[in-house]
Amino acid sequence: MSRLPDRTTWTVSLGVALGLGCGGVGPWIVGALVGTGRFDLVNASLMVTIEQMTMGAMMLVLAPALHRLPRKPLLIAGVLLLLIAQGGSYGVNALVGMALARTLSGAGSALIYSVSTAMGAATRDPDRTFAAAQGMTQLAAIILNPMLGVGAELPGHKGVFLVLGAFSLLIGLPFLWLAREAPIPAPTATRPTERAALALPPLVGVLAVMTLFSLATGGAWNFMERVAASVGLGGTRLGTGLIASSVIGVLGSLLANRLGTTRGRAIPLCGGLVLLGLTTLWFMTPGSPQQFWLAVSLWAFLLTFTTPYVFGLAAALDPSGRVVAATGTAYIIVSAAGVYLGAFIVAHAGLRLFGLLALLVLAVTAALAAGVNRMIGSPPRALHPVHQS
Repeated sequence: MSRLPDRTTWTVSLGVALGLGCGGVGPWIVGALVGTGRFDLVNASLMVTIEQMTMGAMMLVLAPALHRLPRKPLLIAGVLLLLIAQGGSYGVNALVGMALARTLSGAGSALIYSVSTAMGAATRDPDRTFAAAQGMTQLAAIILNPMLGVGAELPGHKGVFLVLGAFSLLIGLPFLWLAREAPIPAPTATRPTERAALALPPLVGVLAVMTLFSLATGGAWNFMERVAASVGLGGTRLGTGLIASSVIGVLGSLLANRLGTTRGRAIPLCGGLVLLGLTTLWFMTPGSPQQFWLAVSLWAFLLTFTTPYVFGLAAALDPSGRVVAATGTAYIIVSAAGVYLGAFIVAHAGLRLFGLLALLVLAVTAALAAGVNRMIGSPPRALHPVHQS
C-alpha cells in the first residue's frame, strides 16, 4: 500500500496551487505597476481588484453547474487563459489593456480553482485532499515569491509578469498531464449527507463560516508588511524570512493530512479557528522582530492546518463540489473585502483593534462551525486515506 498521494490528489493540489498562486500575488503586481510611473497606487490596486473580482464572479457562476460540466476541457481553457493573460500583461502599458489582461487572468484562475476544488470534494476523504492542496500551495509560494522578488528588480513591470508566465507554464504543464489521466471522482452515493446535501440551514451555515473566516484572515495577511515594518523588518530580510514561515506552513497542512477526520472534524476545525484568532492578535502586535517571526510562523501553521477543514465541511455537505466552489467564491471575494475593511479599521484605530476584532470573529466562526458540523453529521471514520493508490 503506497503512502504517496494518488493521481487525483496530485491534480487537485497542483490546480489549487496554480489557481491561488496566480490569483494571490496582488502586492507584487501593485508594486510593479506603480514602479513603472504609468500607474498610480489607485489604478494599480484597481488592476488587482479587477482580477480578484473576475475570479470570484466566475466561480460564483460556475458553482451551481460544476457537477454537470466537462471538467477537463475547462482546466485546459484555464491554463491557456493564464498564459495569454501573463503574456498580455507583459506586453501592454495602457490602463485598458492591463485591465483586460488581468480580467483574463482572473477567469483562468477561476476555472482551474473551481474545477480542482470540486474534484477534491468528491474524493473519499476531502479534508485530507484539501490538506495536501494547502501544502502544495505553500510549496508553490516558496518557489514563486523569490522568483517574483528577482522579477521585481528588473526595470518596469515586465519582470513580474514574466515570472508569472513562467510559473503558469511550470505548474500548468504537469497539471494538465496529470488531469488528462486523473479519474474524475463521482459523488459517493453512500454518504449520509447526500440526500439532504443542499438543505438550507447547513448551506447558509457553511457559507457564513467561510465568509467570517475569510474576513478575518484575508486582512491579517495583507497587513503583514506593515506589521513587519513596525518592528524594523523589510526588504530582503523580510522576504527571506517569509520563506521559512512558508515552510512551517507546509507542516500545518501535513498535520491536517495526517489527522484527516479519523477523530472527527469538530475538534481540529474549531480548535484551529480559536488558536488562529489568538495568534492573529499576537501577529498584529509583536513587540520585537523575534516575536514577529514566531507569530507569523505560528499563524501560517494554523492557517494551513485549519483551512482544509473549512473546505472539508463544505465537501461533507455536498460531495458534488457545488458548495465547495461557492465557498471558494466567498474565500476569494471576502478576503479582498477584508483587506479594505481592515485598512479602514487600522487607519482609524490601529493594528491592535484589528487583531482583537479578528479574534472575536474567529471565535464566533468556531462556534458556528461546531453547530454546522453537528447539522451535517460527523464524518465517517476515514479508513481509506486519500494518499492510498
